[in-house]
Amino acid sequence: MGPLEFLGMSTQAFSPVQRYAIWDAYARKCFFGKEPLELKDVQIDHLVPEELLNSPDRLASALKDYGLAPTFDIRGYENVVPTCHDCNGLKSNRLIHPDKMILFLGFTQSKADGIKRAVDLKNKGQALGAILNTIAQSIERGRFTAEDLQSALRDANIIEFQASVDLGPPLPPIQVIISRRAAETALREPEDFERVQHALQFGALGAQVHRVQNVKLFIVRLKNDMRLVFSQEKNVVTILAMLRAEDTVESILAIGR
Repeated sequence: MGPLEFLGMSTQAFSPVQRYAIWDAYARKCFFGKEPLELKDVQIDHLVPEELLNSPDRLASALKDYGLAPTFDIRGYENVVPTCHDCNGLKSNRLIHPDKMILFLGFTQSKADGIKRAVDLKNKGQALGAILNTIAQSIERGRFTAEDLQSALRDANIIEFQASVDLGPPLPPIQVIISRRAAETALREPEDFERVQHALQFGALGAQVHRVQNVKLFIVRLKNDMRLVFSQEKNVVTILAMLRAEDTVESILAIGR
């Protein structure tokens, strides 16, 4: 099975995160007609028709004509594109001429890694949101302990601990928003979420709450001297900045202005 979830014999299901990433990778336009496309109108087309999975001989012949390896993943990101209703209907399950398909697949293969990174980033953001939610609740109670951290990491399915922990009721769905400041500073690449998670796994040295112009800022100082600054309103977590040791208090307070 490729990076996309497949349900049934010939119908592939896409999560909202996957649908958005595919649409965004192609400049939010129909792949075939090049016209602007609203997300709600996106349909996903398999360039090499998915129905060929039910016909091994036809599939082998098509892959040979296209110069593709027998292991080519028809359900992978390199074979799916966003289309409008009309173009998807016209293309349907027809085989594209090999000369044109070579150009198409060269383009889609250049997009595949970016789509995967975007999906991973969003999924990590959702997991990180659950962690931040637990941290925020701990700070409100006046404490932030290793047990809080372990429970948060377990709830987010980021790390498994051998000890049995009573997780209680599941956390409500968390929406994570990354501010422009955060995106322009420390959280620019998917790997930055991994760095935050790695730092969180080593625990925190302390946590504070600041109010700046009615904005409540949660500031968690991690053991690598980075400081995670975020705000929370109900189930919406906004990552405001990931500050390094050399950043000043003034830079933290300026976030809420």
